[in-house]
Amino acid sequence: VVFLIHLTSDDDGREFRVQSVIERLVAASNAPIYTWNGNVPGVFGGRFPSTELIAEHTIQLALRVLRGERPEDIPITTIDPSFDWLDWRQLDRWNIREARVPAGVTLRFREPGLFEQYRGYILSTLALVLLQTLLIAGLLIQRRNRRFAENSLRESEERFRVMADTAPVMVWRSGPDQRCDFFNKPWLEFRGRRLQDEMGEGWTEGVHPDDLHRCLATYTAAWPGRESFRMEYRLQRADGEYRWVLDTGVPRLASDGTLVGYIGSCLDI
Repeated sequence: VVFLIHLTSDDDGREFRVQSVIERLVAASNAPIYTWNGNVPGVFGGRFPSTELIAEHTIQLALRVLRGERPEDIPITTIDPSFDWLDWRQLDRWNIREARVPAGVTLRFREPGLFEQYRGYILSTLALVLLQTLLIAGLLIQRRNRRFAENSLRESEERFRVMADTAPVMVWRSGPDQRCDFFNKPWLEFRGRRLQDEMGEGWTEGVHPDDLHRCLATYTAAWPGRESFRMEYRLQRADGEYRWVLDTGVPRLASDGTLVGYIGSCLDI
């Protein structure tokens, strides 16, 4: 190692500027340069007096005097203000890992890492990315659940349609708006019309004009109390003949008790 004690002039009396001398020595030296002066830049390290520690003890003595103690009553104390330090910036140059630095040695001029410099930004970005990830995951789960529910609903609807079409009676179904949204195959064959023609209030076109008012009044009166109903009316068949039918309707309730419509069946009597 190189231990630099003091250098101010050469043999001819020419004075040196410390900064320029140290820069030239540091650049030319093939070994770490140590010194006792903490104000010398560019050296690898050394053991230096702590001006902060000296100032702190001096201030404490001054405060005791200001509080009224006599200086001659204050005992003389000895402190060791020196500390060992290394220039963190020189570790790479001399191929020394930070983990090899002995305990108790202070690393000066240590440059904070990327995380230390931008800790707030990095943590905020990570939090934002995590939040976005959770939101995306939630949306994906929600979409999966919705697709599962839609598939289950389609399967349930298909099973209902197959069951209704094979039933030996005419089956109808209405939604929460009291309008019919389904008629099974026997109904459509009896009426001789397409499903879209019977949907909504289209089925009322087949009710005998003398029975229509009573038929609709019985149907709508059951809704407020969610009551089942039975009624007879004349319904026009595909060949134009009016046939007396017995219509029975029951309310359809959701799992939470909400009325979602009615379902009923008709018998040609």
